[in-house]
Amino acid sequence: MKRDFRDFVLSDEFRNILNAKELNRLDIAFIGFYGSRNYGISSDGSDYDFFAAYYPEFKDFFNHKFERFSELTERYDYFITPVHDYVHHAMRGNVKFIEPLMCSSIFFIEKDEEGKINITDFSKRRLKYFNLLKNYILNNYEINFNAAIGLSNNKKLNIVQNRYTSATLCYKEIYDFDIKEAINSFRTMYLIENYVKNRNFDFMVKDNYVYKDFEAFLTGIKNKKISKEDFLIRYEEKMSGLLKLKDEVKFRSLEAKSILLSLKEQIKESLIEECKYFACGYKPE
Repeated sequence: MKRDFRDFVLSDEFRNILNAKELNRLDIAFIGFYGSRNYGISSDGSDYDFFAAYYPEFKDFFNHKFERFSELTERYDYFITPVHDYVHHAMRGNVKFIEPLMCSSIFFIEKDEEGKINITDFSKRRLKYFNLLKNYILNNYEINFNAAIGLSNNKKLNIVQNRYTSATLCYKEIYDFDIKEAINSFRTMYLIENYVKNRNFDFMVKDNYVYKDFEAFLTGIKNKKISKEDFLIRYEEKMSGLLKLKDEVKFRSLEAKSILLSLKEQIKESLIEECKYFACGYKPE
């Protein structure tokens, strides 16, 4: 199923976002989209979720102070992050940062001498450290596994403690619990289970045999056939089965240890060169 980001990226609306003072003053490396549109389960009213990874200036490195902010609207949500933080979080198993790379839902933003914005598709431009980072992520079994387990557990804890956000408070009266957290906690477990078994980060849910049982769960919860109590029982069952993969995860991690050490150094060197060029104007001979 085609991911429907391109029309939005090429729209005047998106260009207005990039031209606004919050983003226009930054040297944006790329935009990474995440969320339901990557999973094939978005609706016409779904918003766009993305982050802008930017190249810091020299003074940012010198002062060790990097700008961060976010903006939430009904139409889109985004946040900014320095490009080296993006790499760090992806290497630490943060699914939000892994997702755009694995889904190719990344767009490069460039400006010409007149300040005109040009947008390049992920397939037409590759950064050296992207290929290295992707290989690192695929071999980073224990970190990815533990991060996904922790994320899923946190979402379940939010449900148990009746925590809502301003965006999910509407589910309280309709479903009596935060179904968005429930759905995402389950989806994360299916995602990481498939990754461990098949060494593949497959985010697409729609018509995917890997997510067959999850799609049934998704339909049931939206049709109010799965209560909060039902969800908690199913959650514990799924998590129990997932935790049985721990020994396999540790074994694969030991096998990949030397690969990860080598890739880590290569990513570091590649990213340093990239930031030296964009942040400090350094051009290698």
